[in-house]
Amino acid sequence: MVKKKLDNPKVYPKRFDPELLDSDAISVTKELNARGYDAYLVGGCVRDLLLGHKPKDFDVATNALPEQVKASFRRCRIIGRRFRLAHVVFGREKVIEVATYRKDPSASNDGSDAGDLLIRHDNVFGNAEEDALRRDFTINALYYDVKRQEVIDYVDGMPDLDTPVIRTIGFPGIRFQEDPVRMLRAVKFAARLDAGIAPEVYEAMVFFRDELARAAKPRLFEELLKLLRCGASQRAFYLLWDSGLLSVILPELMPYVEEQSVHDYRIWQRLAEIDKAATQGTLYDEAVLMNALFFDALVETLQVRVIVSKLSKSFLNRLLHDLSYQDVYVTVC
Repeated sequence: MVKKKLDNPKVYPKRFDPELLDSDAISVTKELNARGYDAYLVGGCVRDLLLGHKPKDFDVATNALPEQVKASFRRCRIIGRRFRLAHVVFGREKVIEVATYRKDPSASNDGSDAGDLLIRHDNVFGNAEEDALRRDFTINALYYDVKRQEVIDYVDGMPDLDTPVIRTIGFPGIRFQEDPVRMLRAVKFAARLDAGIAPEVYEAMVFFRDELARAAKPRLFEELLKLLRCGASQRAFYLLWDSGLLSVILPELMPYVEEQSVHDYRIWQRLAEIDKAATQGTLYDEAVLMNALFFDALVETLQVRVIVSKLSKSFLNRLLHDLSYQDVYVTVC
């Protein structure tokens, strides 16, 4: 079922535990409010707060333009070209990301890209409702008014968060053609939140999976790392395999995750170890994660007894130790 936008936003009174909130993010919203602008906590941080989790990052949405945000804070910089954002800096490295309300950029399309829905620019500013409607999933389009202590819901996302279920805002086929990486994000949220995926969303993922080939490779790699570090990579990779997404983004891995593969249990075992470590606060670096995925292919290629340089020996033994995987040993010629 594709949900239609609400005639009027639903407002839910909600007071969050102060221990879960970020004082710097709160100060950003208050400063913008004091200058006459709207400012809400938005997106994943609101979702996580509603689930009782302390968010890793806090984002702010506002009707202030990036230049107006920059003028409101002593330490603020504007970044991005495709999607211009303001970064308000606290301390040495801490950043609160502030985004101006956007709206669907296709509304301003001159028609030259008719039939091509891929979003290549996203700097068309709008209002709060338009900003909500252009977001990916209903559970990620909730706004929190710090001053009033209210959750504002333009897309009926609260019931989906309660269920929980992953549902796109608008028609999933269109949303996935606009930004194919959204399919990987659907998998990540389903795995991380132990949520279902709405049938029409899952069907669109299967049908439009080849669109992932059009996505920028750095974004695909970034989302792949997020899947591996989400604490539920085992379920995430099962969903990738089951939906056919894996065959598009990592076709080399398919022989090692097929149901009858002799390597099947090994890769799932390593993903389980990665998840166990993530839940305990240990996040492996990119090299370890990539080798965890492709270790079987490496071993098979080198015929199990791996003869490598001293540097490679050290690296592979670290991998084996980190992932508690001792079936293969490394020697040096």
